[in-house]
Amino acid sequence: MNLDIKGKIALVTRASAGLGKAIALSLAREGAKVAISGQRKEVLDETAMEIRNETEAKVLTFVGDMTQKENVTAFVNQVVDDWNTIMGDVRAECALPMQSLHERPPLQTPGV
Repeated sequence: MNLDIKGKIALVTRASAGLGKAIALSLAREGAKVAISGQRKEVLDETAMEIRNETEAKVLTFVGDMTQKENVTAFVNQVVDDWNTIMGDVRAECALPMQSLHERPPLQTPGV
């Protein structure tokens, strides 16, 4: 698969396991840098190591509950602080009602 995302940055929430992990791994295989978040630090760290070992991609982790606005802000700020920009985002928000995905505006990032 060629998603033309080499070198781009993807934020993937709920990425410790399951669908979020699979998405993050797939994006890393395509050459993206991935910033992953989850609530279980140990599992998130294991996932990050697995992605790094398999793909040699740059991986940034953030532990927090993405249903809390302050955590979302902190996650985005960490990515911008560490990588200076954000070029894309992927939401694996399986715990939220599907209608909320349609109601949410796209992630606003400066300079994009």
